[in-house]
Amino acid sequence: MGNERGGILLILLISLVVVIVLYFGLVVFLWIGVTNGTIGAAAQQGSIANINGNQSTIPLGRDGQSDTKAIDNEELDSGGAELVCVRLNGVGGARTPALDRRVARRMVGAINHIAAEGLAPLSFTWALRTTCQQRNVNPGPNLKARPGSSPHEAGSAVDVSGMSSRGDAGRIVRIMGAHDFIWLGRRDPPHFHVMPATIGEASFGAWIRKIQHLYQSGQPTGGCRGSECGS
Repeated sequence: MGNERGGILLILLISLVVVIVLYFGLVVFLWIGVTNGTIGAAAQQGSIANINGNQSTIPLGRDGQSDTKAIDNEELDSGGAELVCVRLNGVGGARTPALDRRVARRMVGAINHIAAEGLAPLSFTWALRTTCQQRNVNPGPNLKARPGSSPHEAGSAVDVSGMSSRGDAGRIVRIMGAHDFIWLGRRDPPHFHVMPATIGEASFGAWIRKIQHLYQSGQPTGGCRGSECGS
């Protein structure tokens, strides 16, 4: 009888020890799980905060995408007006194929963009006009600004021939717009220009006066300068 009672007590003791070990094992397991979950959540939150922090330092364009172009343009446009020669298919020397350098840079970008998309190259009829040329130009069915007020006199504009008949005109307008050129549409289908505020000028009037003064002072100097009243 005594041995039987002792055996029962031993079994109970072992069972108690097993229960205690299992209990503490479960407690430790749960503690580790909670701790890891907390650390993981904290790490994830830190990662999100870091991403958001990085995004806050990136300038965004109107489409919400990163826009380093705005920074580049501001830097490249600094220094003010200057007339430079631009190779524009169709514009001969008599018409001085030149633009303000800030517009010329955008025009070259647009021409390269058009070529990259496999579209037929543009042909132009006008870029810069002197005030004399603006006075004498025959616009045909298109608009004609009074002398002293045309974007052409600011070296800001180009006229593209055949815009009314090009099957890819919509794509041309989109590409030119991506390079800051505004299209006048049906009012003047050939005409594209860059606005003064885009390149840091106060108004077309002020910009025109600067460019016409530069022309009278001998610009552009790249060998494309035509006569003042050439047509």
